[in-house]
Amino acid sequence: MRAFAAFLLGLIVGGVTVWYMQSPRAHEQVKSETAAARQKVAEAMPEVKAALQGVGEKVADATADTRTTAAIKVKLAADPELSVLQISVDTTGGLVTLAGKVKSPELVDKAIALAKSVDGVREVKSTLQVNPDGK
Repeated sequence: MRAFAAFLLGLIVGGVTVWYMQSPRAHEQVKSETAAARQKVAEAMPEVKAALQGVGEKVADATADTRTTAAIKVKLAADPELSVLQISVDTTGGLVTLAGKVKSPELVDKAIALAKSVDGVREVKSTLQVNPDGK
């Protein structure tokens, strides 16, 4: 008996729902809500577009910085007097920071010049320390 009552209640609720959804009032309400949603999306599109463009620019900047860092590290590795293991390179927005240890003040200047020779570098900041022992 309980199952029959649940079935009957479900049938009634389903019938009312179908009747309501087929009524002209429901169609008008759906149309107006759809138009309002469409209008909100259209109003938000310039903001979304600007935000996506900003994200794209940040990604492009990050990949350019990564390429710059990699190019500097390759040049450091190719130089027998400079140790890529002793010098860390960080690039942010074209600003390169060199940190670590070198054996002489001349090598500090050489590392800075090497970093400046890479495309995409706008400035080089050095915190390199001179350690004649090489440790």
